[in-house]
Amino acid sequence: MWGLPSRPTGTPVRCSCCRKAIAVQVDNVLVPAVRQLTALGAVPMKRVGWFCSRACVGAYEFRFRVILEPEPFASVEARLSGGKPS
Repeated sequence: MWGLPSRPTGTPVRCSCCRKAIAVQVDNVLVPAVRQLTALGAVPMKRVGWFCSRACVGAYEFRFRVILEPEPFASVEARLSGGKPS
């Protein structure tokens, strides 16, 4: 799963298009962290969730005939940290 050194236990976060596991959520913390996920190409989208790549965003938009709005980075961090951006 994206080069994680070990497999943390928690809720898997999957790409909303291809369902590939891209992270694990443990106590409202993503492993790898939000900054690492976005550096690896993952994309958070409002009201939909995470995508592993822009290609999956495009495939999802085409399949469901929608235009998705990216979620601002700061709001992802704030939501995961209980309202306190890091």
